[in-house]
Amino acid sequence: MIADTDVWARFRSDFKVLSHSLSIDEFDDKWAEMVHEYESCAARALEYVTSQWFPHKESWAVAWTVDFKHYGHVTSNRVESVHAALKATLTYRQGRLMRVVKAVLDLSEVQKDRVEAEIATGKHKAPQDLASNNHFAYIIR
Repeated sequence: MIADTDVWARFRSDFKVLSHSLSIDEFDDKWAEMVHEYESCAARALEYVTSQWFPHKESWAVAWTVDFKHYGHVTSNRVESVHAALKATLTYRQGRLMRVVKAVLDLSEVQKDRVEAEIATGKHKAPQDLASNNHFAYIIR
């Protein structure tokens, strides 16, 4: 997307700072700075972010997500880890639907068993406010 690797590295770093802005005003200010900085050397990247990421900024930008409970998680590393495991399991890019469904079910069962084992051995402690949350009732007893 950006041919100059130094510009690309700076763009990615600035975008990370933008995504961690604590207020909407700070987010808007940092975005204006990015537009000014990169409009001549990374216009396509700015267009991509504007068209693909900004319509969903309430889902990924800290300025919008800071007020929601996330139990200490501000990244999607757990989801990315599961996605990587799923991709490794599915050796063919174009798998049959039932094979994909079975792989997803198998991986979710493995993950559930792992979390239950961590909770049972004390390696993983669930926050106290999860105990009253019905979504986690099958894990927390």
